[in-house]
Amino acid sequence: MALSQAKRAAARAEVQSQSALPRFLTVVELAARIARNEFTIYHQARREPERLPRVTRIGGRVLFDERDVLAWFDAQRGDVSPLPAVQNVEAPRRRGRPTKAEQIARRAQQSAGVHQ
Repeated sequence: MALSQAKRAAARAEVQSQSALPRFLTVVELAARIARNEFTIYHQARREPERLPRVTRIGGRVLFDERDVLAWFDAQRGDVSPLPAVQNVEAPRRRGRPTKAEQIARRAQQSAGVHQ
């Protein structure tokens, strides 16, 4: 009996591998691949479809063709631009009274001869 089940499973696997039907990813699978929340994907599929691979709806389910997802990954990879060099920029001064640590640091700078 186990042999006939193994033969059937092998035959099923062979038919599936020869099949021209695309493999679809669910929202949960896509969310895991692109590290986004499932609800974000549902929202973007409805309101901002240009931010996701091509959406396919079958029987009320939101699905993504795996080939479209791979092509979308390649397109996203091409959009990456190098980040500009970050210069040493001081944070803007906070409003209100300086903290005790800021007062002490300012006094130390003034006594060293460095004025702001």
